[in-house]
Amino acid sequence: MLDGGGIRGYSSLLILKNIMIAIRRIETSYPEYPVTSSMSYPWMEDEDQTVNRASEATGRVDAFLPCHYFDYLAGTSTGGLSSIMLGRLRLSVDQALDQYKAFGNEVFGKPRRWHERSPFWYPRAKYSSRKTGEAFQNVVLESLQQGEHAAVTESFEDREDRTRTMVISWSLKKGSVGSCYIWRSYRFNPKPRAQGSNRWIPCNPWDKFVPIWQVARATTAAPRYFESIKIDERKFLDGGMVANNPSLVALREIRGLHETVPSIFVSLGTGLKQAHVQSESARNRTSGDVRSGLRRALTIDNARRKQWLRKYWEIGSNLSKQMTDCEGQDGTNGWNGLSDEIGLRKRYRLNVENNLANISLDEWRPAKSGEETLRSIRELTESYLSQPATIEMIEEIAREVVGIRRDRAMTERWESFATDVSYVCPICESRAPDVNRQALREHLEESNRHNGGTQMAAEEVEARLNRGRHKRGPSRSGSDKAAI
Repeated sequence: MLDGGGIRGYSSLLILKNIMIAIRRIETSYPEYPVTSSMSYPWMEDEDQTVNRASEATGRVDAFLPCHYFDYLAGTSTGGLSSIMLGRLRLSVDQALDQYKAFGNEVFGKPRRWHERSPFWYPRAKYSSRKTGEAFQNVVLESLQQGEHAAVTESFEDREDRTRTMVISWSLKKGSVGSCYIWRSYRFNPKPRAQGSNRWIPCNPWDKFVPIWQVARATTAAPRYFESIKIDERKFLDGGMVANNPSLVALREIRGLHETVPSIFVSLGTGLKQAHVQSESARNRTSGDVRSGLRRALTIDNARRKQWLRKYWEIGSNLSKQMTDCEGQDGTNGWNGLSDEIGLRKRYRLNVENNLANISLDEWRPAKSGEETLRSIRELTESYLSQPATIEMIEEIAREVVGIRRDRAMTERWESFATDVSYVCPICESRAPDVNRQALREHLEESNRHNGGTQMAAEEVEARLNRGRHKRGPSRSGSDKAAI
């Protein structure tokens, strides 16, 4: 799970890259059946196992994808953007880091001159909604390589046999109190809740699927930085307003969906605040005041404009505190409590414990490249990653998820999950959506007419399976139970 934190989300991706480097080392040197990429499986064709050695030489980890090791990816704000890239768009962590820099240059490097956070005070967000939307569309365009139309229209919904992605927003609807909203890449129709039952109640179980770029806008719309986005009858703002650390929300969802405990759960932070001494009651009171105050501010009329501006400024001055608190009962503490309750033992929280938290959400120096800011984030993160306790934790995570992936890669379901491969009967050319190897095998074994009315030999079935194997394009709909 990936916390919100503005540009500090770059640190979460650097931590994840270290995990992926450890994974690659274990996978490529595994005593039994070493592999050259995370999509590998025993009957894979040689052409599919080609690895970009040039990218490895530069320190990139493009052949090993997080979506092959974690069944759920969830995030808030810029952590939500990272989850979209890693989960829904199936990028490598290095590709996500590249896109993060591009987004920073297009958005954080180009603030409006006249905005309320500048000396030239004007009551509008610091960054242009149009430019922000275009930047998200560019991320989709570069990832899918399917043209500008797909960048604008590609739905957040994904195939059912793929990694599931959750993105957190705060939702406001006229006449109601703001609430947590989960954008899901998977279809979710929970069972009816019995009257008087204490069973888990999901956030907004009935989803409307919208384009990927709109989901990205909805989770990153931090007040005073970005305008809210209206989708249907709701306004959506930064998920940091309700769950800047998405771990508790995600664990409740996963537990409620599967009624089992995840094999492993990894939570990645964006910098631990050292001097955060606030009582839980005070924290909860501040949280409630900010949320209800913002809802009132967003619905006030022009006749009370002066009061609105004063209240808006008041909210904004406290907002950064609310949106950087990832450790309280709505964050790490609550997640740990629920984990203890359900018996989740293999859980890991990695969060840089130095001055990273002091970097502002939208710092980007110099404006043209952000290299000074990114260098500072890299240095602080590398210092944390060099600590023995962190190294040990990363090694434990890597060994655990490699074991899970390798067990799954021995099953025929893995091919569909990890690759863009589907099957068509090479004899009757019967074609159905998302047919996998097992489905075609059953078809061949049951269709005696394909072999003159006699049962096919096992070798012939395998040969025809290989002839029926082909690449498929992207389609719609998620997967099942390790989480980051």
